[in-house]
Amino acid sequence: MPQTWVRSSGGARDDENFYACGVRDLLTATDEAGYQSKLTELVDRWSPAFVEYYKSSLESAVMASAEFATRHVGIMAKPYIGITNNVSESFNHVLKDFQNWKVGICSVC
Repeated sequence: MPQTWVRSSGGARDDENFYACGVRDLLTATDEAGYQSKLTELVDRWSPAFVEYYKSSLESAVMASAEFATRHVGIMAKPYIGITNNVSESFNHVLKDFQNWKVGICSVC
């Protein structure tokens, strides 16, 4: 991801964190307008070479994985944690939801 690009471009550890934080901010956008606004802000701060890399290699994946894009299928990031694809974490979430699920009282019965 951004860190690999920074290393291959001769960047420092601080550069890795800078670009990774920017991409993470885009992933946590709650709507497309917020994503576009944040992207515009970041493009002004990113190097032209990283902007080109982002547009050609990362943008489609970030758009598909951003919080606003995954919310409709029930995947929501916890603040400061992010979305996980860890099977154990996912199953744990299902179990917790099941435990908290309450059967409604049927007014017809």
